[in-house]
Amino acid sequence: MWVVAAAWPTAVLWGAWSLFASTLGSGVPGVLLVAAGGAPGAAAVSGLFVWLAAARRLRRAGSTGDIVPVAPAGRRVVVGDGRPAATPDPAGRFALKELPGTLVVEGVRGFRIGEDPEGWFQMYEWTGVAVECRDGEQTVLVATRRRDAPVVLGALRASRASRV
Repeated sequence: MWVVAAAWPTAVLWGAWSLFASTLGSGVPGVLLVAAGGAPGAAAVSGLFVWLAAARRLRRAGSTGDIVPVAPAGRRVVVGDGRPAATPDPAGRFALKELPGTLVVEGVRGFRIGEDPEGWFQMYEWTGVAVECRDGEQTVLVATRRRDAPVVLGALRASRASRV
């Protein structure tokens, strides 16, 4: 994806520079020489564009202030009947492992490179968040999509409230 994102502005900038170079050169070799001189500049500007876009996406992915708990209105794949359960099945039909009722939600954060499992980045890309919980002294992380995080938070808090 990033290669395509960088190639597009590079091609446009280099094409514009080459068009300008065609008016400066005194022959084919001169035009090609001036056009080739524009390649590093076009690549540098494109790299800057890609870097700024990545920084903006990382900042957005790390910002979780807009995620608030919402009580689940019914059974969903991310939230089922009873206490929430974890499963590798996207349909939520098998391998359900019920989360302990002693989980206490501590907060929501973006994924952290180097700390969280690599599979999370591959699965959720820029749309995932980690719900940080505690089970006694143990830290438990629940990965979910940003749009599902309010319902997951609501279900975890409702599960905790019904246990008390």
